[in-house]
Amino acid sequence: MKRAFQILLLVSLVVVTSVASCLLGRSWMHRSMTADSHSGHAFIHSQLGITAEQDQRLHPLEARFKERRNALIDQLRAANRDLAQAILEDRTESARANATVERIHAVQGELQKLTLAHIFEMRSVLTPEQYDRLLQLTAKRLAELDQEHCCDSSTGP
Repeated sequence: MKRAFQILLLVSLVVVTSVASCLLGRSWMHRSMTADSHSGHAFIHSQLGITAEQDQRLHPLEARFKERRNALIDQLRAANRDLAQAILEDRTESARANATVERIHAVQGELQKLTLAHIFEMRSVLTPEQYDRLLQLTAKRLAELDQEHCCDSSTGP
């Protein structure tokens, strides 16, 4: 009985971790994609006062970032599907499920690194004041994400 409880607890932990990862990733991706579909450029224009010349210089940076980000998002979606399959097929903690969770975390980390690199790359185009504002907006959004998702214990099964 104790062993069955331990297995149930472990499976619950894996499920909670995967659900939390999916929800956080989905929320982050949705916000990121919404900003892009509304046009990241429009957001930058409205918040930073980007000039037409700056917009032209930012365009190739944005295109390269979007291409790389989309590739990582595709990897994240595939890993989440693999985790769902591992949970259903293995029905217990497994090396496959654990490896897939690690893969999800690695892709999420790469996505954050890519986003930060893009923000820092924009410095070459922005004025010092615009760049400072961009950093402030980035820090604010990270703090908001922390409040929204990091410590929310109500997302359990």
